[in-house]
Amino acid sequence: MNKGNLIIINGAVNSEKTNTCRAMQDILDEPYVLLGLDYFSKITPSKQAKPLPKELQQSDSDYINISTAPLFNDVIYTSFKAISAYLDEGNNVISDQLFGVQEWFQDALHIFHPYHVFFVGLHFPAAEHTKRAQPSSDHDIIVPEFIGNSNASALNHSKMVYDFEINSTNLSVQEIAQQIISAYKKTPNPTAFKTLADKLL
Repeated sequence: MNKGNLIIINGAVNSEKTNTCRAMQDILDEPYVLLGLDYFSKITPSKQAKPLPKELQQSDSDYINISTAPLFNDVIYTSFKAISAYLDEGNNVISDQLFGVQEWFQDALHIFHPYHVFFVGLHFPAAEHTKRAQPSSDHDIIVPEFIGNSNASALNHSKMVYDFEINSTNLSVQEIAQQIISAYKKTPNPTAFKTLADKLL
Protein backbone atom coordinates (compact mmCIF):
# COMPACT_ATOMS: atom_id res chain seq x y z
CA MET A 1 0.00 0.00 0.00
CA ASN A 2 1.26 3.46 -0.88
CA LYS A 3 1.60 5.78 2.08
CA GLY A 4 -0.24 9.08 2.18
CA ASN A 5 1.31 12.49 1.71
CA LEU A 6 1.64 15.03 4.52
CA ILE A 7 1.45 18.82 4.22
CA ILE A 8 2.51 20.68 7.38
CA ILE A 9 1.73 24.37 7.84
CA ASN A 10 3.96 25.83 10.55
CA GLY A 11 3.08 29.28 11.81
CA ALA A 12 2.54 31.44 14.84
CA VAL A 13 -0.77 32.06 16.56
CA ASN A 14 -3.23 34.02 14.37
CA SER A 15 -1.28 33.40 11.17
CA GLU A 16 -4.39 31.73 9.66
CA LYS A 17 -2.90 28.21 9.70
CA THR A 18 -6.08 26.30 10.40
CA ASN A 19 -8.27 28.36 8.08
CA THR A 20 -5.65 27.94 5.36
CA CYS A 21 -5.69 24.17 5.87
CA ARG A 22 -9.47 24.11 5.53
CA ALA A 23 -9.33 26.18 2.36
CA MET A 24 -6.71 23.82 0.93
CA GLN A 25 -8.95 20.84 1.68
CA ASP A 26 -11.62 22.42 -0.52
CA ILE A 27 -9.23 23.22 -3.36
CA LEU A 28 -7.05 20.10 -3.55
CA ASP A 29 -8.13 17.47 -6.05
CA GLU A 30 -7.35 14.56 -3.71
CA PRO A 31 -8.91 14.28 -0.23
CA TYR A 32 -6.78 15.46 2.70
CA VAL A 33 -7.72 14.86 6.33
CA LEU A 34 -7.14 17.86 8.63
CA LEU A 35 -5.31 16.68 11.75
CA GLY A 36 -3.34 19.32 13.59
CA LEU A 37 -2.60 21.11 16.81
CA ASP A 38 -5.99 22.80 17.09
CA TYR A 39 -7.90 19.55 16.55
CA PHE A 40 -6.01 17.55 19.14
CA SER A 41 -6.07 20.37 21.68
CA LYS A 42 -9.87 20.48 21.41
CA ILE A 43 -10.21 16.82 22.37
CA THR A 44 -7.91 17.23 25.37
CA PRO A 45 -9.44 18.05 28.80
CA SER A 46 -9.37 21.83 29.11
CA LYS A 47 -7.28 21.95 32.28
CA GLN A 48 -4.66 19.76 30.59
CA ALA A 49 -4.53 21.80 27.38
CA LYS A 50 -3.27 25.10 28.72
CA PRO A 51 0.49 25.54 28.45
CA LEU A 52 1.92 27.79 31.11
CA PRO A 53 4.46 30.21 29.62
CA LYS A 54 7.88 30.70 31.12
CA GLU A 55 10.14 33.08 29.26
CA LEU A 56 9.46 33.10 25.54
CA GLN A 57 13.17 33.26 24.89
CA GLN A 58 16.24 32.51 26.95
CA SER A 59 19.75 33.55 26.01
CA ASP A 60 20.73 29.96 25.23
CA SER A 61 17.53 28.98 23.45
CA ASP A 62 16.19 29.28 19.91
CA TYR A 63 12.80 27.91 20.90
CA ILE A 64 9.65 29.01 22.68
CA ASN A 65 10.02 27.88 26.29
CA ILE A 66 6.77 26.77 27.91
CA SER A 67 5.77 24.49 30.74
CA THR A 68 2.79 22.31 29.85
CA ALA A 69 0.22 20.59 31.98
CA PRO A 70 1.24 16.92 32.54
CA LEU A 71 -0.92 15.37 29.84
CA PHE A 72 -0.35 17.82 27.05
CA ASN A 73 3.10 16.83 25.79
CA ASP A 74 1.85 13.23 25.67
CA VAL A 75 -1.13 14.38 23.61
CA ILE A 76 1.14 16.22 21.16
CA TYR A 77 3.39 13.17 20.76
CA THR A 78 0.40 10.84 20.36
CA SER A 79 -1.15 13.21 17.81
CA PHE A 80 1.95 12.78 15.63
CA LYS A 81 1.68 9.00 15.96
CA ALA A 82 -2.00 9.21 15.00
CA ILE A 83 -1.14 11.23 11.91
CA SER A 84 1.49 8.65 10.95
CA ALA A 85 -1.16 5.91 11.27
CA TYR A 86 -3.36 7.78 8.79
CA LEU A 87 -0.40 8.09 6.42
CA ASP A 88 0.44 4.40 6.76
CA GLU A 89 -3.08 3.54 5.63
CA GLY A 90 -2.70 5.64 2.50
CA ASN A 91 -4.57 8.72 3.71
CA ASN A 92 -3.30 12.19 2.85
CA VAL A 93 -3.08 14.58 5.79
CA ILE A 94 -2.80 18.34 6.12
CA SER A 95 -1.67 19.57 9.53
CA ASP A 96 -1.43 22.96 11.26
CA GLN A 97 1.45 23.07 13.74
CA LEU A 98 3.37 25.33 16.13
CA PHE A 99 6.92 24.00 15.96
CA GLY A 100 8.56 26.76 17.99
CA VAL A 101 8.36 24.43 20.99
CA GLN A 102 11.52 22.30 20.86
CA GLU A 103 10.11 19.05 22.25
CA TRP A 104 7.18 19.11 19.84
CA PHE A 105 9.42 19.79 16.86
CA GLN A 106 11.92 17.08 17.77
CA ASP A 107 9.13 14.52 18.13
CA ALA A 108 7.70 15.55 14.76
CA LEU A 109 11.08 15.14 13.07
CA HIS A 110 11.51 11.66 14.53
CA ILE A 111 8.08 10.50 13.44
CA PHE A 112 7.53 12.25 10.11
CA HIS A 113 10.92 12.40 8.38
CA PRO A 114 10.48 8.99 6.65
CA TYR A 115 7.27 10.21 4.96
CA HIS A 116 6.58 12.44 1.97
CA VAL A 117 6.32 15.79 3.78
CA PHE A 118 5.77 19.19 2.18
CA PHE A 119 6.79 21.70 4.85
CA VAL A 120 5.37 25.23 4.70
CA GLY A 121 6.34 28.29 6.73
CA LEU A 122 3.45 30.73 7.14
CA HIS A 123 4.81 34.14 8.14
CA PHE A 124 3.42 37.52 9.02
CA PRO A 125 5.41 40.55 10.24
CA ALA A 126 5.58 41.88 13.78
CA ALA A 127 3.25 44.77 12.99
CA GLU A 128 0.48 42.31 12.25
CA HIS A 129 0.60 40.79 15.74
CA THR A 130 -1.14 43.76 17.29
CA LYS A 131 -3.84 43.75 14.60
CA ARG A 132 -4.50 40.06 15.19
CA ALA A 133 -4.26 40.19 18.97
CA GLN A 134 -7.66 38.61 19.69
CA PRO A 135 -7.60 34.82 20.08
CA SER A 136 -10.02 32.85 17.94
CA SER A 137 -12.15 29.94 19.08
CA ASP A 138 -9.60 27.59 17.51
CA HIS A 139 -6.87 28.58 19.95
CA ASP A 140 -7.92 26.52 22.95
CA ILE A 141 -4.33 25.82 23.97
CA ILE A 142 -3.03 29.34 23.52
CA VAL A 143 -2.29 31.47 26.55
CA PRO A 144 -2.54 35.27 26.33
CA GLU A 145 1.23 35.75 26.21
CA PHE A 146 1.33 34.09 22.79
CA ILE A 147 -1.33 36.35 21.29
CA GLY A 148 0.30 39.31 19.58
CA ASN A 149 3.80 38.27 20.66
CA SER A 150 6.17 38.92 17.76
CA ASN A 151 9.07 37.27 19.60
CA ALA A 152 7.14 34.01 19.80
CA SER A 153 6.46 34.24 16.06
CA ALA A 154 10.12 34.77 15.23
CA LEU A 155 11.15 31.82 17.37
CA ASN A 156 8.56 29.61 15.70
CA HIS A 157 10.47 29.97 12.41
CA SER A 158 13.97 30.12 13.89
CA LYS A 159 16.45 27.89 12.03
CA MET A 160 13.70 26.21 10.03
CA VAL A 161 14.13 24.94 6.48
CA TYR A 162 10.98 25.00 4.37
CA ASP A 163 9.89 23.67 1.01
CA PHE A 164 7.80 26.82 0.65
CA GLU A 165 7.40 30.04 2.64
CA ILE A 166 4.68 32.64 2.36
CA ASN A 167 3.85 35.92 4.08
CA SER A 168 0.13 36.10 4.84
CA THR A 169 -0.01 39.89 5.15
CA ASN A 170 -2.60 41.42 2.81
CA LEU A 171 -3.56 38.01 1.44
CA SER A 172 -6.91 36.31 1.86
CA VAL A 173 -7.03 32.76 3.15
CA GLN A 174 -8.03 31.61 -0.33
CA GLU A 175 -5.02 33.36 -1.86
CA ILE A 176 -2.67 31.81 0.70
CA ALA A 177 -4.13 28.36 0.06
CA GLN A 178 -3.86 28.74 -3.71
CA GLN A 179 -0.22 29.82 -3.54
CA ILE A 180 0.71 26.91 -1.25
CA ILE A 181 -1.06 24.40 -3.50
CA SER A 182 0.64 25.84 -6.58
CA ALA A 183 4.04 25.41 -4.91
CA TYR A 184 3.07 21.93 -3.73
CA LYS A 185 2.25 20.80 -7.25
CA LYS A 186 5.62 22.11 -8.46
CA THR A 187 7.51 20.20 -5.74
CA PRO A 188 7.07 16.47 -6.34
CA ASN A 189 10.05 15.61 -4.14
CA PRO A 190 10.10 17.91 -1.11
CA THR A 191 13.29 17.77 0.94
CA ALA A 192 12.99 20.24 3.82
CA PHE A 193 11.90 17.81 6.54
CA LYS A 194 14.56 15.25 5.66
CA THR A 195 17.18 18.03 5.62
CA LEU A 196 16.12 19.14 9.10
CA ALA A 197 16.09 15.56 10.37
CA ASP A 198 19.61 14.92 9.04
CA LYS A 199 20.79 18.12 10.71
CA LEU A 200 19.03 17.93 14.06
CA LEU A 201 18.41 14.26 14.90
